[in-house]
Amino acid sequence: MQDVGIRHRLLAILAADAVGYSRLMGADDVATLKALDVARHVFNTHVESRGGRVSDTAGDSVLAIFDTASGAVSAAVAIQEHLATAAAGMPEHLRLLFRIGIHLADVLEKADGTVYGDGVNIAARLQAIAEPGGVTVSHAVKGTARTDLEFEDIGEHTVKNIVQPVHAFRVLRGESAPPRGYRFGRFEVIPAERRVLDAGQPLPIVGRGFDVLLALIERRDRVVTKSDLLELCWPGLVVEETSVQVQVSHLRRLLGPEVVAIVPGRGYRFAVTLDAAAVSDAHPAAAMPVESQVRPGKLPTNLPDELLPLYGRDDELASICAGIEAHRLITIVGTAGVGKTRLAQSVACQLGDRFADGVWMVELAALADGTLLAGTVAHTLGMRLSGQCSAFDEVIACLQAQQVLLVLDNCEHLLNAVAQFVQAVIDRAPQARMLLTSQAPLRLAVETRYRLEPLEVPKTPDAGPPLNYGAVRLFVERVAALDRHFSLDDRNSAAVVDVCLQLDGLPLAIELAAARVPFLGVQGVRDRLGQRLQVLTAGARGSPPRHQTLRAALDWSHGLLSSEDQVIFRRLAVFKGGCTIEAAQSVVCGGPTAEWAAMEALGRLVDRSLVVAEGQVRPRLRLLDSVRAYAAEKLVEAGEMAAWQRQHAECFASYFESIATALYAGKLTEGGFIRRREAELDNLREAVDNSLSDDGELQTAVRLLVATAPMCHLLPLQLKGPRWWQILAQRLGAPTSSRQAALCRYGWIHWGQSVWWSPDAWPSWPQIATSPLGALGEPRRQAHALCVQALQVSSNGNFAEAYAALDEARNLEEPDWPAWLRTRRTYFCASFDRETGRVSNAPTTLKTALVELTTAGEGDGRWAFLIRSDLALDSLLHGRTDEAISRLRELAEQGRLQRQHSVGMGPVLGSLVLALTEQGNLDAACEVAPMAMQQLRHSGLWPRFGLSLALLAAKCGHFASAARMIGALDAHVARSGARRPRVMQRVRERALSEISSSHERPQITAWLSEGSLLDGDGFSQLAIESARRDEAKTKPPER
Repeated sequence: MQDVGIRHRLLAILAADAVGYSRLMGADDVATLKALDVARHVFNTHVESRGGRVSDTAGDSVLAIFDTASGAVSAAVAIQEHLATAAAGMPEHLRLLFRIGIHLADVLEKADGTVYGDGVNIAARLQAIAEPGGVTVSHAVKGTARTDLEFEDIGEHTVKNIVQPVHAFRVLRGESAPPRGYRFGRFEVIPAERRVLDAGQPLPIVGRGFDVLLALIERRDRVVTKSDLLELCWPGLVVEETSVQVQVSHLRRLLGPEVVAIVPGRGYRFAVTLDAAAVSDAHPAAAMPVESQVRPGKLPTNLPDELLPLYGRDDELASICAGIEAHRLITIVGTAGVGKTRLAQSVACQLGDRFADGVWMVELAALADGTLLAGTVAHTLGMRLSGQCSAFDEVIACLQAQQVLLVLDNCEHLLNAVAQFVQAVIDRAPQARMLLTSQAPLRLAVETRYRLEPLEVPKTPDAGPPLNYGAVRLFVERVAALDRHFSLDDRNSAAVVDVCLQLDGLPLAIELAAARVPFLGVQGVRDRLGQRLQVLTAGARGSPPRHQTLRAALDWSHGLLSSEDQVIFRRLAVFKGGCTIEAAQSVVCGGPTAEWAAMEALGRLVDRSLVVAEGQVRPRLRLLDSVRAYAAEKLVEAGEMAAWQRQHAECFASYFESIATALYAGKLTEGGFIRRREAELDNLREAVDNSLSDDGELQTAVRLLVATAPMCHLLPLQLKGPRWWQILAQRLGAPTSSRQAALCRYGWIHWGQSVWWSPDAWPSWPQIATSPLGALGEPRRQAHALCVQALQVSSNGNFAEAYAALDEARNLEEPDWPAWLRTRRTYFCASFDRETGRVSNAPTTLKTALVELTTAGEGDGRWAFLIRSDLALDSLLHGRTDEAISRLRELAEQGRLQRQHSVGMGPVLGSLVLALTEQGNLDAACEVAPMAMQQLRHSGLWPRFGLSLALLAAKCGHFASAARMIGALDAHVARSGARRPRVMQRVRERALSEISSSHERPQITAWLSEGSLLDGDGFSQLAIESARRDEAKTKPPER
């Protein structure tokens, strides 16, 4: 049982020690003892005047305790200034100087007033690292003290027998801090209170106006330019130079033009002589107890006078402000670095005038012991605790009659203590309201959670001006604060947006990235984001240690997890682009971790804001890219990366096999299969890459590529696919069985469709080239592969082999097959008949197939879309131009709304350009052409349908451009060996005829030759530039 004569107290401890005391005693012991007596009197005077008490004066040291950190800091500064003034006339080697250290901690106080505990040791350590005549404080003191003094971060320092290092700050005084005050004539400027007095009466000089005046006074020996004032008084902001002019005009009007002189062409100067350097200690405001000082005209608060602007948070700010009106407790929950603290500060600032007893920000990050929470609140609010009962009960009692808003910042490591305190405030202080920031919620019934997401980033080129998005605006403003010449323009816009995208719109990461731009440039930062944990290390001076680097922020979050949750967290690094809850369970619950235990752990990680849960119907879990990079490091450190990558690949091989089986069984529509596969595209890339690596399993790679083969040409993997199959062919060589050979050939045929227009890009695999597909033992897969094979050989003009493949597929068909599979052969037959000039009833056959698809519930699917586009083209070929345009416009709108039609959109828009050109509506054709070109380039189909754009260019009078476009397309057809569709061959002839009407053959031949050198990008640029009929009207034909 604790002795009744000993009690725990949360106190600010001031430790001081004389510098060079032994040396001074040796030089003149009598004078030194007298100086020590004077110094002790100075200590006693300033300690007692600020509510403190001297606890011990052993030897040449002083130990004092205070109820508030503000009182301790104020006393320390006053002591050092008093001692410096007293010693000003003495030789420097005879001056008695002191070092002072201050810490805020829980200590044991005996009945005789002596104090004990780690807090005393830490204060002594802080004293030892202080400069002679200086003051050093801990992070706990800096975050709690209400003072206008500035602090310099001097890093972390170890303390004997203390596990955690102490983060120390030097109090800036003397040349680094403003003097006590300035007088000139009847005016008096008091920096500590940010006030200007005229014969003792306050003047309305506040905010930026006060900053400008103080900057001019401090630089009164020279002219201060507008640029200097902008950097000094608007740090980190982009403002107009007129802001300086407005503030200077205001100062000249109140103080007189003789005080602030304008130096034409150079800047401004403080032009009068100061009467005295410092305001007397007897100034009434300086004699007030620290806890009762309130800035004139303002309600009590410890919020900064001015906050950094928020970007992209208008909705969140309005929502939380409104929520505080309706709810007594709101917790802003979000991942590390998402901007919870700044948003909470802004909310508190906006609501300040609604709480008669003020709004208070209580910083908890430095608090390691939840039992000290109430005492920390008391210190922040300036409450004097009697010690008659627990600090908890005293604080709650003090709050009972107060109309106050408490902002408890960084609660995630003290959830139980915070929950207990908050519940007591809710129950016993009816007028108090609370706003919390935390990486995890309290889970109290009275709690309203507000999940704060990262800033928005433009995700597509047509998303509007980048500066309309908070992430981009924050990046630009932060870089501009470091480099006044920086601005967003066409040269850097794409790189800036990509940086913000790669950083998931996370404000802390964006600010750290912006800090690197002056040295690396935007492109340099972009190129190095693969090593983001090493690059993003330039935090702002004075910010908490966990915000100095991206790694430190994530270390803080990771350190709050249990060992079990840390294991689950690092395993999630193998997922790319997120995953379903089921996939996460399947992968991470290997070994001793049970499936339901994994589910609980995932829930805790979501609560802790390390994992993002997106969507409501089928939520997906995702690590932000920066968090994933950190988790991957942890997985590598544990020596587990390769094992869990194999587990991940195995999981997705099984998943893709299951949806492919459902597709062929008719249990999943073609559109459903495409959507589910697309949702896991990033995981597919990751799984195949890892399976083809030295640590991977080749058979898993085969399973992945075979399962995802259907319609794989819709995937944006035109570069990845050939590379994957090349590695597989080289490493696997000859398959070990006829079924494996058939599976590989099945996948090889499908994936080859993704680059049919560039056959040279597709690797050869002789060992499987003739493997019979019948060895699959699955007629549906076999028939599908035969249809794809028929399409591929027809592109080279080998229609005999194409028809043979379709006949083989027809012999396999059964009535119960899915409609999407049966209608494929029908569609290809009709298409081949048109190309070969066969007489057929293709339109009727296609319409029947369309009815069949609609009946099967796939009338809006991809295959129905292709059939409709083919019917529209048939209408155009038979002269029904208006009908074709109507059908194509409907398809274009459907394709715009449904992403599954992205590949088919290029041919549809290309055909629409052709139809409008045939109709003579060149203005409408020019309007559609850029969209058509973009889609054709994206899908890789520009060599097949680009002639529509060449014809339009010729019709608009851009004859040279049209000829060069034809030359580019001819060269591509020659290189690929592909056969040009008959309809496009006719379009080519018409375009050349149009050009020949105005130019001789040698000139056309030269243009065709020039065009043969164009690549896809060059063709696209030429096509878009030529789709401008207005320009063609105003200039003569090209020569």
